[in-house]
Amino acid sequence: EDEIQRIRVKDLRDFFIKTGDTYTVSDRLKQHVGFSTYDLLDTRYSCPQESIFGNFDLVVCSNMLFYYKPNHQQYIVRKLIDSMDRFGYLVTGEAERHIVENFNELYQVAPPSPIYKKRRGVR
Repeated sequence: EDEIQRIRVKDLRDFFIKTGDTYTVSDRLKQHVGFSTYDLLDTRYSCPQESIFGNFDLVVCSNMLFYYKPNHQQYIVRKLIDSMDRFGYLVTGEAERHIVENFNELYQVAPPSPIYKKRRGVR
C-alpha cells in the first residue's frame, strides 16, 4: 500500500480499478501494453522480434532469474538493460533484487520496492 500512495490520484483514478483494498490495472491501460514470449538466452536477438529495436519504457522480470545459473542471470539482466529505453524502468520480484543490484547502470527508484531505472547517460 505504500507504493500506491506514491501514485498521483488522477493516475489511480484513470488507470486502476479499486476493489476493496486491492487495485488492478484498468483495461484502458492494458490496451497500450504489448506482451510477447521470448527466449532470454537466445544469442541471435537482443530483444523480442516483435519490438524490432527494443527501447522499452518498462521491462518486468519477476520470479524468474533465480531458476538460472549465475552466469546466465548476468547475461539476461544485461540483455534486459540493453533493451530498455534510456529512461526505462525495470521491475523485478523480490528474489531478483540481489542480482539486479549489482548492475551500476541501474538505481533503485523507490526502496524497498524492486523498481529500478536506468542511470542518466546509460544507453
